Amino acid sequence: MSRKYHVAYLTIIGLLCIMLAWQWGRGAILSLHLSFADDQTEGFVRAVDAAARLLAESPPHRRAAEDRIEYVESYYPSGTKQAKGSRLDRVVERTRALAKRCIVEMVRCSQEKDRERGESSTGKDTGSGVTRKGAGQPKE
Repeated sequence: MSRKYHVAYLTIIGLLCIMLAWQWGRGAILSLHLSFADDQTEGFVRAVDAAARLLAESPPHRRAAEDRIEYVESYYPSGTKQAKGSRLDRVVERTRALAKRCIVEMVRCSQEKDRERGESSTGKDTGSGVTRKGAGQPKE
């Protein structure tokens, strides 16, 4: 084998190693972003579960359940853990909007149940925050 072929083989092997390292790095970054998105969506699930528990109590703690909406809105806003507008960011923002809608609907159902029973809100249950502008809508 001549020296010319040796250099060609080494160049090809070097380029393949660089491409492999590049792909490994991209995979590691994607894995990190996926774990961030998983953490964010899990936080939204915890907020919905907490709101459901608060509303299941007797009397229901509507104000505390409504505070879960604020938590969902402020929990790592768009662009903090993923690039704003990226696919993962859009998935997280859709999940955020669904969580807010779910909590709003649970609070409204709780209010309707009280109205059907003829009960009025007392103490911890103001029920006033459900109609907040933008509740259940993704932030822009």
